[in-house]
Amino acid sequence: MAREPATILFVEDDPLICDVVCELLEMRGYAVECAEDAVEALLRLADREFDLIMIDVMLPGLDGRELCRRIRAHEGDVYVPIIMLTALSAEADRHHAFAAGADDYVIKPFDAANLLDRVAAWLHARERLRAAHKRLLAEQERLRALEQQTLRDRLAQDEAVLAMARTASHELNQPLTLLLGLLELWQADAYHGGELRLRLDLQAAANDLAARIELLGEVVRYETTEIAGYRILDLARARDPEPVAGA
Repeated sequence: MAREPATILFVEDDPLICDVVCELLEMRGYAVECAEDAVEALLRLADREFDLIMIDVMLPGLDGRELCRRIRAHEGDVYVPIIMLTALSAEADRHHAFAAGADDYVIKPFDAANLLDRVAAWLHARERLRAAHKRLLAEQERLRALEQQTLRDRLAQDEAVLAMARTASHELNQPLTLLLGLLELWQADAYHGGELRLRLDLQAAANDLAARIELLGEVVRYETTEIAGYRILDLARARDPEPVAGA
């Protein structure tokens, strides 16, 4: 797919200079739009994004330096280079242009080859900035996805821990309750089944408890079922190794 040409906004109130510069730039394959004053330039900038802006300092109404400041105050995500074109050659004028946010300063009358070289250099810098911004967005998206996956993994782990805790409580509560109940009856001298019967009941409760603990120890994978609105391990399925695909 053919690459779209770089877009340039040229703000110049002299129609002749505008025509000459636009022709030079278009011969190099750039897409150029002209604005005759700052107001028109700001309207065009509100409507679309440009890769480079060239501004004449001496504009009617709002001058080029103030236009430059306003552009810098409302920049997008990727930095846009600004070249000032002017007949003002004093060092103070150059300083004020750079202070307003310009990146380069070309004095009229200018050499066409020099101007085109500067345009090409700043457009290349813009392209590098755009590529860096794209990489940054991709990295931010990767980090967001990683954070979301980490959160999902942690939630899954927390749910697995809760399910295991609920299962242990569900499985061990009955034999432990029986054991404690028998011991309390024995200590209160309220057990009337005789010593042999007590030993048999205690042994049965202890065996049941041991069997349930062993059952929990045989869990090899996370399989759950729902009881009373809570997820607990489905011990029958959780103890079976996961079937091998195609077996």
